[in-house]
Amino acid sequence: MVTVHTDVFKSVIVYDKNNEPVRVDEGNVIVFATETGEEVKGIVTKISGKGEKTKFQIVPEDGQKEEIWSVTAMAEGSLGVIK
Repeated sequence: MVTVHTDVFKSVIVYDKNNEPVRVDEGNVIVFATETGEEVKGIVTKISGKGEKTKFQIVPEDGQKEEIWSVTAMAEGSLGVIK
């Protein structure tokens, strides 16, 4: 599970694998690994919830559909923003 440090309107700060804070905003391209090892990459269209209930609504690279991912389904430290 990804640890949420701070959640504010339309953005959230989480910790990466080096325990450094990473700010994720709506509109960012993110990449993360699931607890089962699957890599997911996409554009954040909406951030909802607080703390352990934080969810990211993303459009994956293929752009065919939107998906909703909870931080509890993400491997710890795997969430990153692609610049």
